[in-house]
Amino acid sequence: YRVNTIKYVSIIYDAKDITEKDISPKEDYGEIYTLFFIVYLVVGGLFVMNLFVGFIVDGFNANKGASIAEIHYNRFVKLVTKSKPKYEYFATPKNPVSKALRNLVMHKYFQAFSATCVVINVLFMLADHAEPSDFFLSLLNSQNDIFFGVLIFEIFLYFCAYGAGGFINDLWKMFDLFVCIGTVSGYAQANDRLAQFAKSFRLMRVVRLMKMFTPIRIILETMLSSLPQLANILLLILLVYSMFAVIAVSSFGTIKYGRRLGPTASFESFPKAMYTCYQMITGDEWMDITQDCLVQPPACTLEFSKAYVYGWTAPDHTYGDCGSSLAVIYFTTFKLVCESVMLNLFIGMILDNFSFITDEVAHVEDSEWTQGASSAQVQDLARRFMEFDCGTSFMQQPLGYRHEDNLVIYGEGERTAEILVRAELNIILRQDREEEAKKNKSWWQKKTAWLKHNKKFNCAMGFEDLMLTLLYWRLPSSVPHYLKALRQDRVEEVVLMAQALAITDFFRMLVARRRQAETRVSMSQRILFRGWSVKDPHNTRRLREILAIKHKERQKAKQRRQAWLHLQVPPGAFAFIDFHPLDSLPTGTLTHNSFLVEKMRAPKPVHGLELFRDKSAVMYTVLRFIDSRNEKKGLVLAAFEKDLFEGWHVINLSNDTLFAPKRRKARIEHKSEPWVKLDCRMRTREVDRRGRRLNRWKPVGVLLDVQSFVVSDGMDEKQRPTNPRSVVRINIGTMRDLHYDEENSDKAAKEKNLWQDGVLEVVGYVNTTLEDVEEERMIQEEAEKDRGYILQQDELGYMREAS
Repeated sequence: YRVNTIKYVSIIYDAKDITEKDISPKEDYGEIYTLFFIVYLVVGGLFVMNLFVGFIVDGFNANKGASIAEIHYNRFVKLVTKSKPKYEYFATPKNPVSKALRNLVMHKYFQAFSATCVVINVLFMLADHAEPSDFFLSLLNSQNDIFFGVLIFEIFLYFCAYGAGGFINDLWKMFDLFVCIGTVSGYAQANDRLAQFAKSFRLMRVVRLMKMFTPIRIILETMLSSLPQLANILLLILLVYSMFAVIAVSSFGTIKYGRRLGPTASFESFPKAMYTCYQMITGDEWMDITQDCLVQPPACTLEFSKAYVYGWTAPDHTYGDCGSSLAVIYFTTFKLVCESVMLNLFIGMILDNFSFITDEVAHVEDSEWTQGASSAQVQDLARRFMEFDCGTSFMQQPLGYRHEDNLVIYGEGERTAEILVRAELNIILRQDREEEAKKNKSWWQKKTAWLKHNKKFNCAMGFEDLMLTLLYWRLPSSVPHYLKALRQDRVEEVVLMAQALAITDFFRMLVARRRQAETRVSMSQRILFRGWSVKDPHNTRRLREILAIKHKERQKAKQRRQAWLHLQVPPGAFAFIDFHPLDSLPTGTLTHNSFLVEKMRAPKPVHGLELFRDKSAVMYTVLRFIDSRNEKKGLVLAAFEKDLFEGWHVINLSNDTLFAPKRRKARIEHKSEPWVKLDCRMRTREVDRRGRRLNRWKPVGVLLDVQSFVVSDGMDEKQRPTNPRSVVRINIGTMRDLHYDEENSDKAAKEKNLWQDGVLEVVGYVNTTLEDVEEERMIQEEAEKDRGYILQQDELGYMREAS
């Protein structure tokens, strides 16, 4: 075994001096004996030991797979793990200057200029020599200053283009910043040697040039990505060394110094033991240390006590400076485990990574992945995965549906694969949520919950899970047979999940169709109202005047340098106005216009509004829908109490008078007066078994304002209106520009989703009760059934008999 470890020199010399039995050795007597050692070294030391190393390396190669599918699959998993999407820790500036500078520094000409400067600077540094001329020194210093200025200029461009966080997001930019800081520190020192050493920092930029060449870049990136694996092997080696060092300290820590055991190699403490173990691995004379650890009496003291040492006056100890017979087993095991196994395991990891590098460089990629996926193709998948985070994207075949010519093929097989992929992703998401729920139950997770980043998506899927799932169902030929056998239970679960998703999609389709029908009806009604609104001159005039009022308010707010939205006054209270449907005018109804004709011949818009406010406060108001959207609803009965219009004010215009809530104040510092927001709802026409209407309501909108104006048949000779009539309208709709506080945010969201518009005209006023109106309706229905007639509403809202 000692010869196997290449410690054979002294043994060969001793073997050459052997003569015969019972005869003293003679120098170089039997040189022929050296042939045995040479043959043994070739067979045992080189062939057998390298066979052992090959066995370890073969274990790494076994991980690549035996079949082509296993090789392609294992390689794809490794590429997916290596090519995970890299997200920026700090946001990139969005201003136009930064965008323009990013385009500049990423341009190929700028990259070529930067690389040329690095090459020229390096060539000048390599040309430095002893006893240079003054001209050469001047030229060398000048080019150092020039290229140092170029480096600072590049760092400044990176800072303006990507911000301070860009140096953390990109390690290459961090590398340039490190080189710049190192060079600056050299210039800042007065020591010429230190300054010269700091200037050599720029030689490190040659490493950045490697990424411009694809083969070298692949090797460099693979080496960097394999560092965590190598770190794991190093940690394992360190743990094994620590175990042997601890054993050595406890077993050989007090052995006396010998031929090799001494100040430079001992086991007196853990650090010295670790250092000695490292020395033995790197070729120190381990066999001499073994002989020193085998020392026995009388060459050593078995125990430091009075029983073993004559004249011992110190306290007795239970140990001495003798060795142990187990030293041979210890050091042989150490060399076998730590050198032959662990060190070769480290070498095998390096060879495995470099074999992956050579395969990647020699790989010929194609769109169908017949030779497996290349690194560029997996990186393209990672880039598209990040694009899905921002919005949408597409994926090329074979995992996606889009070909190189942008032709999308989506047949029955693709649809089936999509359903199965979706099902398995749901299963993975469910498992992740279950694991996260288990973690959140712990006390530590609850206390550190604030440290976690909020998820951007509610149903987030990792890159590795998505890519592997797509490979399983879109490219099953690249999945090994043993993995397909292991996935049988998962496939059954996926099929069940796919069936559940199909049922869910069916019910969602039904809901979507119903909502589509509702939306179609709502939009058609909206179109009807818009068409009527454009044709109706009074409503058009009202909208134009309201827009003019808002424009003046915005101009005044702008002059005062105040935000118009900050002038808004939120509602102080909410109330309902109930509309009760009518089949005909109630008995005793007095029309709105008849009241004004009795009092004045030429009424004004404000007179009609005053009459409405006075009468509606003490009597029920009969209204009629006049817009094309709601005209089928006919007559309604409503009660407007006086307290409902708190915070409302009168706006006198040229042709109209509006009564609307004061929703904005003149200045921010002014005290706002609360106003009441009136939500209108209409009772449905559903009846019970006795024929009485049920107490069910449907929202119809918000009371926006009350509009009063006067119409006439024309002008007489004295330019006075003939047959003037006062008209009062109730405009309902949605206050989409109303901003709520956080407490009412849900209500605001619901209202913004509604498109409710309608216009009602005041027909008249009636002094009755709802019970009387309901009783009259039921009597009329009984009379219609007996006579065989029905009642139809005329243009004024009155009910006329028709057969």
